[in-house]
Amino acid sequence: MRDGWLFDEQSWKVYPAVTRLAQCWRIDRTDGVTQAFTSFDKPLTVGGITYQPANSFSASQLASDTDMSVADVELLGALDSDDIRAADLLAGVYDNAEVELFLVDWGDLTIPRTVVRRGTIGTISQAGIAFRAELRGLGQRIQQPVIDSYSAECRVDLFSAKCGVNRAAFAVGATVTSLTDGSLGASSDNRVFFASALGQADGWFDYGEVWWTGGANAGRKTEVRSFKDGRIELWEPMGLDIAVGDTFTVHAGCDKSFATCKAKFANVLNFRGEPHVPGSDAMLRYPDPKS
Repeated sequence: MRDGWLFDEQSWKVYPAVTRLAQCWRIDRTDGVTQAFTSFDKPLTVGGITYQPANSFSASQLASDTDMSVADVELLGALDSDDIRAADLLAGVYDNAEVELFLVDWGDLTIPRTVVRRGTIGTISQAGIAFRAELRGLGQRIQQPVIDSYSAECRVDLFSAKCGVNRAAFAVGATVTSLTDGSLGASSDNRVFFASALGQADGWFDYGEVWWTGGANAGRKTEVRSFKDGRIELWEPMGLDIAVGDTFTVHAGCDKSFATCKAKFANVLNFRGEPHVPGSDAMLRYPDPKS
């Protein structure tokens, strides 16, 4: 036992009571960038990666339970620093980012490190210039369904291997032509925009995706909430400003119903649902003696 942590005798040498443990965080963002930080006041190189001093954020107290409950950790810090930038948080590059937290002896980095937590970044909140990010442990994954269950709706995602529909056949390139409908008092919130060249039927892109190919959000992907008369509404605002002239590719969406699979995609042979299985209404029926 040392500094509140339990280690095996072979991995960790016996030192005086002086604390020589340093925490290290490795964050693999969804845009391919890896960031590495340490609680030590000088850079530490571990496994070929240099961990920079975390000047503007820290992790909350760690706790692990034996009842298989989800044990979460919070990362707390300041925005617009050299470590974490507000623009990156808003752009979503930290959403579901892989995180590894481990301990090293800064006095002897040849001693094997001790991994204390792995997981992904979950909910991120902002208050003024501060941010709070939830680190979800590996236990979070076992809370998710791992087997298929009967459903009237399709259980697979559109364009996936099990679906089989060709994404390219339902992708359309377009350009933002307006951010408002021109009405008095209309404003843009980085969630609604217009592309006048899109002449598809209303609802065609509902539940689809927008892949930005130009502008401040180039390289980002986001989901479509609704489409009507060239107006696209996203489920969430983009992290950076949408501007007239920005280019994007929009992909058709699917509501996972049997009717849509048949009429829109002609893909009923790959429909992964049971549209004719009796639902809850049928299960709750009972004989009516008056009939």
